[in-house]
Order: sequence, then structure tokens, then C-alpha cells
Amino acid sequence: MKKSLHTVSIALLLLGSCIVCDSPAQVIGSGTYHSFFLCSNGITNGWGYNWHGQLGTGTTGGYESTLLQIAPIPNMTSITGGLAFSMALNSAGTVWSWGLNYNGSLGSGSFSDSYTPVQVLGLSGITAISAGDQHGLALKNDGTVWAWGRNSEGQLGDGSALARYSPVQITALSGIVAVSAGHNFSLALKNDGTVWAWGENLEGQLGDNTTTQSNVPLPVSGLSSITAISAGFSHAMALKSDSTVWTWGCGDYGQLGQNSVADSHVPVLVNGISGVALIDAGDYQSYALKNGNLWAWGGNNVGQLGNGNTTGLLVPAASGIGNIDSLSSGDGHILMLKQDGSVWGSGYNLYGQLAQGDLLNKSTPVLIAGTCENVNSVTGQNAFSGISVAPNPFSMSTTFSFAQEQTDVRVSITDVLGKEIKQQIFSGTTLVIEKGDMPAGIYLVRFTNAQNETHTEEIIVQ
Repeated sequence: MKKSLHTVSIALLLLGSCIVCDSPAQVIGSGTYHSFFLCSNGITNGWGYNWHGQLGTGTTGGYESTLLQIAPIPNMTSITGGLAFSMALNSAGTVWSWGLNYNGSLGSGSFSDSYTPVQVLGLSGITAISAGDQHGLALKNDGTVWAWGRNSEGQLGDGSALARYSPVQITALSGIVAVSAGHNFSLALKNDGTVWAWGENLEGQLGDNTTTQSNVPLPVSGLSSITAISAGFSHAMALKSDSTVWTWGCGDYGQLGQNSVADSHVPVLVNGISGVALIDAGDYQSYALKNGNLWAWGGNNVGQLGNGNTTGLLVPAASGIGNIDSLSSGDGHILMLKQDGSVWGSGYNLYGQLAQGDLLNKSTPVLIAGTCENVNSVTGQNAFSGISVAPNPFSMSTTFSFAQEQTDVRVSITDVLGKEIKQQIFSGTTLVIEKGDMPAGIYLVRFTNAQNETHTEEIIVQ
């Protein structure tokens, strides 16, 4: 699955002092293979997959396995991401987006991609946002919901299957207090505690006791007194006012917490956990916070449950990490914002989405090191901006061309498991990599300069 951040409610946490870092994070956000945090000093950092410009740095290509400062959005309050695009909300109530604009996912009114933030057209007074695979949702301060992007499964809820390149109002909804975008479906929480759903329904993720998709919102069966919602790839979660958790939809990996792998077309109570304060539906896994401690269940093939192994769970279990304030899950990875302002992550890391300087999966949560003061200080740019590589794939050699003169840059070539194949020191504007004895396959070329700026590019040897 390819999942974006699925908003649990209005997920904004403002923290006080930080005892372990110079500039604490106050908001975290995940896309499918990329991640963000917003620091208390207003700087936003991104890392992970960037082939379509979804990090917002003004460039495309490669992966960033360490922190990189993105283009500024004044007074940002929340940030999220989809498959290959990202969105942010600021305190003025406007929404900004960047990355791939397939099916209008940027909501900019154009067909063009953007590698830096552009304003989503026509929106004001917005209080919450959520990004699906290729669609966006925005909640307005008057309780109305607006949507844009892909709509082939009816996930925009406007009664059609037409992609929308600028926001349209979901006229069937009013009095909404939270929204959450899944892969190709959407959820909304009403001020009376009921939940509404629309879009794809192949595995019962609309919770209406059918598997028929709907292009208009439908009430989720049997739910009342709900305080928070979260949509995953094809399953959904709801938190009740009594702090119990309810799930429905796909259960293939145990993500419904029912001690089985069966789907459920209506909400079911998750036994074995109570006193929950926050929920987050991942791809094929589910998360909950209880007394600041992470509980998780479902798929765990890359360590995304954060419990130190890669064995899936059919029922909830404590993962062993505590003092957490908020969660944000991507496609197989999870970010955790702790009460001291530090950010931790576990799970899938093939594209550097855990910011460890490598591409190895992590089943035990790792600290995402580096303060806001220590990331690249030129907004949206670093010494490697404007790099190009050609030909790629190649059978004999490939050439890296740099827009800026490089001095004493360490070049490390690794395979996708992180094993270093070659390394050298480079100066100049043109670097030729010879195939030599490298077997055919995918390799990562990582550049690091004396200022500790980094950049990673993928090369394919034929």
C-alpha cells in the first residue's frame, strides 16, 4: 500500500521547553515514503523520497536520508503527505501543497507539478487537512469539508467520479469537526459523534455493511459518541468518548485487532486495550497511545510496530516506547513525537524516511537526530542542489554534473542493504562513476561535504 498521513483529529501539538535538543519539534507529518517535522523555531525539515519534489526543497530526484530544510510557509501549524505530494496548513487558514500533481492532487487549479509550496485555490478559514494517496481534504471553520484530486473511486464525495484540480465542497456534509483521508476513501466526524465515509469500499472500509463504493458520504454503521477518526489504506479506526477503539475494513494482517485476519464491514470493538487517548491507522497496521505509551497491532514485516521484531500481531500489544505525544504513520514507517520534543521513528527505511543516514529498516525506534539549527540553512537549497545524472540506467559509466563547484566531497556508493561498495573524495563539477566490477542492480550514491550537507541519488547498473 501507499499511504499518507491520516489525520487523527486536529493534530497540532505545541510544546514547551525541550530537555534533550536545542530546538524541539512541535508537529510531525508523514507521506508515503517521506517525513517532516516542524520545529518550535518555525523551521520545517523533510527527509525521505523526493523523486517528485514532495520534500518541497525546490529540487527533485534521489532520497534524503538526513534532514533537509524545506521552503518556508509562514506560520505553519500542520503538515502531511500523500503518495508523491505534500500539504501544509498555516495559522491564517490557508493550505499549501507541493510535489506531483497527478489527478490534481495539489489543488492548485493547474496541471503542473510544483517542487516548492503553492497555495491551494480558494480555501480560507481552514482548521485541519488530510492527504490521501492522490487526494486532499480540508475542514473549514464553519464545519464544511472541501476536497480535490483523484476521484475515480468517489473519494471526493461530490457525487461524481471526476478528478478535481481545485477544491470542491462536499455539500452533503455539515457540522464536521475532523476529517481523515485514506488510500482511496475518506472519513469525516460530525459534531454529534457520528462518522461518515465515502469512496472505495472493496473491503468494507466505509463501514456500512456493504462492499459497494459510494461517491457521496454515508453514515458508518453503529457508531456514536466518537471523538477521533483515522483512515488507513483500506481499514479505519474510531476512538469513542469512553476511550475504547473501534475498527473496520480490511483485516488481512490483523490490523482490526480481532485476533483474526478477517475483514469486517461494520465497526468492531478492539478488545485488550482501553484508556486510549489517540489513534492512527497505518497501511496495514494500527496504533494507539495509552498513557503516553505506544500500542500497536497488525502488519510488521519491516518493523513498523516498533517492538523490536518483524512479527505481526493480531491483537494490541505495548511496543515498549513511552512519553509520546503524537504519531504519524507512512507506508510502513511510524514517527513518534515525544514529550521532550524529540522525534523517533521505526519501520520501513528504504528511501531514508527515518533519517538515519542509511537505508536499513528499523524494528526498534531510533532517534531522528539533529536540531533545527544543524540542518541545511539555505532554505530549500544546499550545495548539491541542481545535480543531474546521465545516463541512468547505464552499462559502462554515468556522469554526475553539479551546478556548484564541489570541494572534498566524500562519495559513498552502497547497495540497497547499506553495504558500501566504493568510496572516494571528489572535487570539481563533474564526477564520472565507472561500472567496473559492480554487478547489475540498484545502487545509492551518497555525497557528504565538509558542512555535513548530504544528498543521495539512485543509479541503476545494467
